[in-house]
Amino acid sequence: MKRATPRSQTRPAGPTDTRARGDRFPVLARGLPGVREIVHVDGGGAASAEAQADILRLSALLAPLGTRSHLIHDTRGPITSDSLSSQTACPGLGDRPAADDTVAEQIRARVANLSPDLVFLHNVFDARIVRALAAQPRDYRLLWQIHDHFPTCLTAMRALRDSAAPVCRRRLSMSCLLDAERGHCVSAQAGRTYQMGELFLRLKLLESVRCVDSIIVSNAFLKNMLVGNLPEIEPRIHLVTPPVGGRPTAPGRGNGATPVIAFHGRLAYEQGLHVAIAALSLLPSQETLAFTIAGQVADAGYWAHCQKRIAQLETTHHRIQVQYVGTLDDPQRDTLYATADLVLIPSLWSEPMNTVAAEALVRGAAVIASNVGEIGEWIKDGRTGLLVEPRDADAMARAILRLLRDDALRAELVLAGRWLIGNQFSAHEYLETLAAAVDTGQVGERGSDRTDGQAESNAHNLAAATTSGVGRRSLLTQGRPMGVPVGSQKQR
Repeated sequence: MKRATPRSQTRPAGPTDTRARGDRFPVLARGLPGVREIVHVDGGGAASAEAQADILRLSALLAPLGTRSHLIHDTRGPITSDSLSSQTACPGLGDRPAADDTVAEQIRARVANLSPDLVFLHNVFDARIVRALAAQPRDYRLLWQIHDHFPTCLTAMRALRDSAAPVCRRRLSMSCLLDAERGHCVSAQAGRTYQMGELFLRLKLLESVRCVDSIIVSNAFLKNMLVGNLPEIEPRIHLVTPPVGGRPTAPGRGNGATPVIAFHGRLAYEQGLHVAIAALSLLPSQETLAFTIAGQVADAGYWAHCQKRIAQLETTHHRIQVQYVGTLDDPQRDTLYATADLVLIPSLWSEPMNTVAAEALVRGAAVIASNVGEIGEWIKDGRTGLLVEPRDADAMARAILRLLRDDALRAELVLAGRWLIGNQFSAHEYLETLAAAVDTGQVGERGSDRTDGQAESNAHNLAAATTSGVGRRSLLTQGRPMGVPVGSQKQR
């Protein structure tokens, strides 16, 4: 395997990369009705690049329309952006949980000084912050964009290891703690252990979702997991899928050129690179192609395992050239997609905010992906791409051969995918659906008074029942899959 150096490293990858992603959308005529000042609250730090991209995207769209955007963030440092009117660091915002109540009060005071029409929560890990901002009296609407599975899953991944059904659909309960202890759950941190106190705090955070006026999610799976835990919030959840920016580009492959297959993602077990390598090893031994791997090494042990598999692949398939190009910035990523024939997304978990498929289609690459999470928003099997079951290397190998052998089908899938994205995932559609969420979340309809006591009671009941052993069986059975009728089990 070759280790290639990207051509340009003039901009570091990470939070500052989101500037281009936020600034390449058209100026629109209509913004969010009645909203002139927005405060975004994000404690995700450097790891929340997608949340930062959403913040910058929205602020860039609204700035020409006269709406000012402000950001309260943790101590990661300011984000480079011309569309944010102010940025304030709040130590403790990104802690899980915050050290004490003063963090929530500091955020509430800062928000009050800005006098916003809308407060937009992003990565928040402490229920006290949510309840402080939801408390009455207030003159702003409170929205929470839930970017991932953190409020409903201990590992925040909803992925099971060594299971025929790799996507976890259980309610958050005591059984989650037991499954994590037994190693059944995929975790982004190898060897990570979880304690009862963490489950206690996570349940309080989940309960605090009831306090906000509207909840925004990017895909139906996130919505289903939230509703499965809190059925009564369903009318307040809005599906708002982020737009895909940039202009379509022509594929970079010429007639007779070596086919290029690309993988772009974190190099960690849940992203499924090993499945892609296994699929390539199942191709005919004389198959000629180039396989380009891009992404940050999130798990060194896993990457070492993949490198061994790559060495074996290159031994049995001499005409497959594998190249690792490291972490890419936005222009480099766009070039990768524009020069690829196929992009593989072999993810093993329901990744909430993966726009790789959409970005690849816009730039002319066909997509083969695992049928999990948000991917179904972009890839309609057989129409805009090909879907395979997670971990099914045989199916992925068949899909690869099918598209490499049929240029017309590959072009047809890309064309249909571009049409879908251009018509249903445009900046205009994004603002229209977001405006509907803002408009339905009226101030004063909901507040923290109704739910704080219930949240405290439920969380304390869980801890007490577990400590004493009373109710342990009922707590375990609450962790059944989503979709069980609400009336068929005791609700938290």
